[in-house]
Amino acid sequence: MVYFFSLKVSTRELILKYRKMNPKVHGKWFILMICMSCMTIVGCTTNQIRRARCTLRGTGPRDGKINGVITIQQDGDSIGSTIHVEASGLYPNATHGFHFHQYGDISDQISGLNNGAHFAVGEQSDGARHGSPFSIDPRPHNGDLGNVIADAYGKVSVTLQPSPNPWVRLDGSGYSVVGRSAVIHEKMDDASRTSPTGNAGGRYAQCVIGLDDTSNIELSRSNVENVASATPVPSGSFVSCTLSPLKDSIFASKGADPGPNGQMYPMGEIRFETNALGFVDISGSVYMMPPSQALGVYVHKYGSLESSKSIGPIWSQILHEKVEYAHLKNMVTNCRGVSEYKDNVDGLTFPITRLVGRTLAIHQNSSDPESPVLAGCVLGLAAFTKQNPIFRRTVIPKAECVF
Repeated sequence: MVYFFSLKVSTRELILKYRKMNPKVHGKWFILMICMSCMTIVGCTTNQIRRARCTLRGTGPRDGKINGVITIQQDGDSIGSTIHVEASGLYPNATHGFHFHQYGDISDQISGLNNGAHFAVGEQSDGARHGSPFSIDPRPHNGDLGNVIADAYGKVSVTLQPSPNPWVRLDGSGYSVVGRSAVIHEKMDDASRTSPTGNAGGRYAQCVIGLDDTSNIELSRSNVENVASATPVPSGSFVSCTLSPLKDSIFASKGADPGPNGQMYPMGEIRFETNALGFVDISGSVYMMPPSQALGVYVHKYGSLESSKSIGPIWSQILHEKVEYAHLKNMVTNCRGVSEYKDNVDGLTFPITRLVGRTLAIHQNSSDPESPVLAGCVLGLAAFTKQNPIFRRTVIPKAECVF
């Protein structure tokens, strides 16, 4: 905010008074100093924007074949958001159901069932049935977004503006989709009221909705701040992330051993959960990392997994006039590149809700946050669902070192 003050003296009188106090400063330099100060104040004005992003990943045999990015933007305090979908690798000339789901848990990489049902809160969660996003009575789920249509090459490029469903937001309210998931289904959503999914078939591709890097947005003024945020993590839920390589990772095309779908990159899952004392317990299993090494674990500012640059700097907060960086305990791997990871952080320093939508990144060097990122994942909301009754681990036999 910029304030302008009314001066009851003329410019000449102001200059003369200032020169009496500072005789070495010429009047024109005083005017220049005033102008520069005003420019500095205006230049420091922060533009706030709410924007989120998720990087699509195919499920099962489609992993590595379906690619795409979904961006979501809420302007001001408007109801609803603009959604843009870019995807490739879909069925040519086909219509695919497109929904937001309740949880940002993509640990089920085969069928995508751990991200729960369609996102529904408020009136939409109270007896609402699946339907068209344009329905009024009764209203559909918040996450019912209709369909996207692929061209002859299996590509989609469409903007839903405004969103056909106005109850999708990024403002930290119960309607916020930060930390939830976006899903493209195998078949068309027929908007059926009798089916909770619109008969859209399997979950073809999925991604966790994270905070977008807005530093490169060109607006009329500089210093764009992304103020998008997640809804407070509800009781009985936790925060989870499933590792994958970034496109510029050295493990993007090779790794220690093949995964369940033949992947050759690090994989695993890490979860965050607030305990009774207010601390955040962190635990998980990670596979196919460099063997017998200490790796750096950091939380980065943004949840955009396109590259190591798009995740932004290490997330930090200023507490008691001290900068606290989100540097977690180092991860130590055994001779097979496996780590059973555990850590514990102060929930006041890094509240679990403020972690949602950011990137957990594993760096090659434990003491250098600028070292290459081996793998990363967007922190999303998760819960113990029917498909997820206990803390899940990627189904890989535990590696034992043989000497």
